[in-house]
Amino acid sequence: MSDPTEQICRLIEATFQLPEGSVGPEDRQSDTMGWDSVGHLNLMLALEQRFSIRAEFEEMIEIDGVPALVRLVRAKRPDAP
Repeated sequence: MSDPTEQICRLIEATFQLPEGSVGPEDRQSDTMGWDSVGHLNLMLALEQRFSIRAEFEEMIEIDGVPALVRLVRAKRPDAP
């Protein structure tokens, strides 16, 4: 299985219009400018579209950073790039 971490970091940067390379694999929601409740929804929609997955509401509210997003993508798409 490929590691989706880098793609998720770049997706976060694009969603929140952050400089390239500013989001790392251990970053949390509280570390990321713009990642508020509305931003969270936008990020989840972008993640679902990018990886062709569907996250349940309960899964979405558990997301608190890059590691949790990686776990979600791996659970939904073990073959994800």
